[in-house]
Amino acid sequence: MPRQIPMQFAPVTSDGFQLSGGLDQVSPPLALKPGFVRDALNWECHVNGGYTSIKGYERFDGQDRPSDATYTTIDVTISAAVAVGDTVTGGTSSATGVIAAVGDANA
Repeated sequence: MPRQIPMQFAPVTSDGFQLSGGLDQVSPPLALKPGFVRDALNWECHVNGGYTSIKGYERFDGQDRPSDATYTTIDVTISAAVAVGDTVTGGTSSATGVIAAVGDANA
């Protein structure tokens, strides 16, 4: 029977760096220093460093657009704890809705 040699893998190493270099479309890709970006979609340099997503862009992933959804704001008194994403059902109407935001209880 042939002798089996155990497989050994190279150790995993990681290197972290701060995303704070900015946009560089001039330097060759392999010459970019850590923290610089070559291309970004819907991202911009943040005034305090790093990057931030540009407000106002909608996802494009085949799902319905959030701006096409119907939202209704209602004032209610709920006697149980709720969180964003919970589904609530009306006691009289049996209508259902999903909690999109929870306001301040004192507001």
